[in-house]
Amino acid sequence: MTATATSSLADRLLTARAVRDRAAGVFEAARAERLAHITVDLTKLPDAVTRTISAIETAYPDFQIPPFGCWRAFEAGGHDRWSAFAGARGFETPDAFLRAAADLAILCHVLSVPLRDDWTLTDTITGETLSGREGLSVGVLSMFAAGNFSADPADPLRADAHALIRLEEDEIVWGLQLDHNRDSETVRSITELLRRLGEATGLRPDLFEIDGATRLGHLAVPFFAASASAPVELAKLLEAVLDGLSPMWQGGAKLEDVTLGDAWHHSALLQELDAPGIVPFHLPAQEMAYALVEPFAQAGVEVVGLDDLTGLANLEHAALFLDAGVLTLKDLGDADPDGPSALDRAIELRALTVILLDRLAVALRIDLEAPEGALPLTCVMEGGTLRAGREVLLKNGELQRKTARILAAGGVNWLPFGA
Repeated sequence: MTATATSSLADRLLTARAVRDRAAGVFEAARAERLAHITVDLTKLPDAVTRTISAIETAYPDFQIPPFGCWRAFEAGGHDRWSAFAGARGFETPDAFLRAAADLAILCHVLSVPLRDDWTLTDTITGETLSGREGLSVGVLSMFAAGNFSADPADPLRADAHALIRLEEDEIVWGLQLDHNRDSETVRSITELLRRLGEATGLRPDLFEIDGATRLGHLAVPFFAASASAPVELAKLLEAVLDGLSPMWQGGAKLEDVTLGDAWHHSALLQELDAPGIVPFHLPAQEMAYALVEPFAQAGVEVVGLDDLTGLANLEHAALFLDAGVLTLKDLGDADPDGPSALDRAIELRALTVILLDRLAVALRIDLEAPEGALPLTCVMEGGTLRAGREVLLKNGELQRKTARILAAGGVNWLPFGA
């Protein structure tokens, strides 16, 4: 294969369409009972739909559901922290606001890392004690507001490549309220992760450098400029994220010298395709792209094609379908993440989750008699499936541990699959 052909194929794999198409191939193998590790029972899907509707009715009884992203976590306890910081900053233009919000969105989803189970964070603004994703997100926001990621002391609300590369472990310990001794490995991993993020950004001045400043949020600027003549396509936003940040996504499949990030080789499936056996998921990049929808809207820009991206192939969604009986693992008791078939098992579980989320969203819209476009997949996830999945994880610790062990074999090095 020539370098040009390799590059073209890699570009096709670095898309949401490739995620959906290749996951569909795995789903068809499951329908034909050709998977080694998992079976599918679509008669159980209505139970997952019912759980999702219940979660939506609890969280959003008026069904005014925002898109998925880090912004809800910043509102933990009913405090709109990001709006307060942005209001105090007083951005002069929508463009300036969007750069800062995109900085924060990308940064926050990069730092969606697993912390120890008993970790908590005390919000310095409200005094509340937070944990889990809410606590971590508020910690990242607090560091962002304090200027830890900025190379310009006069402008703290930004994330510059130079500042990310130079960030010290002590700053991570302070900002996320970690413990030098108990969290030493986590602190080193986060520091290295942010360094790789800064380096990847610095390697692509065409995407991230404007007027001599290299910032994460500059990725959004060309889309904002082009929005004067046409809406922004979410799939194009995702492709820009994948194009710009792929060097930092280590651990997955490669196509010759092209890093594909959250993409994996199955030993038996899809062997007839170009790049045989590779199944992409692009979970972290899709999280970032989804999280950019809200800042664009606040800047007065419409983002279209919300359902062109896929559902998130993560722990919460896998747990929802397993607990509802839609998916059954044939060898759940032998879920050794280091075993020879561990990666195949993880790929099958994640791929089936992607397709089942599409099917669940269709069934949910029918049940709710929702008009076309009223409940895009991003809102179904934010309002329902992620919440229903988290409820499963809270109630069924054994399922959480076993599912997390399975997924650990097929996630790039910072995906939060660890039990």
